[in-house]
Amino acid sequence: MDELHQEFVELIALLQTAEDSELPRLLQAMQTHLQHHFAEEDGWMLSTSFPAARLPYRRACSRAQVRGRSP
Repeated sequence: MDELHQEFVELIALLQTAEDSELPRLLQAMQTHLQHHFAEEDGWMLSTSFPAARLPYRRACSRAQVRGRSP
């Protein structure tokens, strides 16, 4: 597992056991992580000529996930 996905797993584990008072900080950390995570993956896809037609869908999905909704 790469570092980006390891950080995601660690944040999920923290969220699962967090006290209510810790949730705002952890949710902000998750939002920041997801924004970076999807931007990184978009960059990888562009650099490897991944079909660009899927990028708008991924961006919509990542924005929705950060907001806690489905696309």
